[in-house]
Amino acid sequence: MKGATVSFSDYESYAPSNGAPALFAGSVVRAGDGEVAGVFAVQLPAGPINAILRFAEGMGETGETYIVGNDLMMRSQSRFSKDPTLLTVKVDTPSVRKGIAGLDGSHVIADYRGVPVLSHFSPIEFGGPKWVLLAEIDEAEVVAGLDYWPALIAAAFAALAAAIVCHLTLEMLRRA
Repeated sequence: MKGATVSFSDYESYAPSNGAPALFAGSVVRAGDGEVAGVFAVQLPAGPINAILRFAEGMGETGETYIVGNDLMMRSQSRFSKDPTLLTVKVDTPSVRKGIAGLDGSHVIADYRGVPVLSHFSPIEFGGPKWVLLAEIDEAEVVAGLDYWPALIAAAFAALAAAIVCHLTLEMLRRA
């Protein structure tokens, strides 16, 4: 299957998994003569992506990274919610709208909880759905401490690390 193209679905409610959100990766399998012999598909769990995004070292008390899809619904679990947020929480903020438009940047906005945050956003795409990666920290926490720059830098590095790990993981799956 070397050189095969791997396509990814977006998260959707999947009936065989009791309606839980599911993401799939698939690739066409060809016979020696090039004819399509079948399709290889695998369901990818949300756990590894959530574990990466919930890593909070250096993000203070209120820092968080998460992913949002084009439909404005979360594609990851919020670190601050015990209830499921994947495909259940809508995030219609300027950061998400700009990320969907293909832009990246930072600014202060009201987040999905209505709390003013310093928000950094960046679009991500990996052979399927287009998502927006966000790293945010409450504005009050940033302003209150003298650790403003370390917190901002830590949040930016955490977001960058999450994006790189997600990209590398998906690239490994694509090459498998």
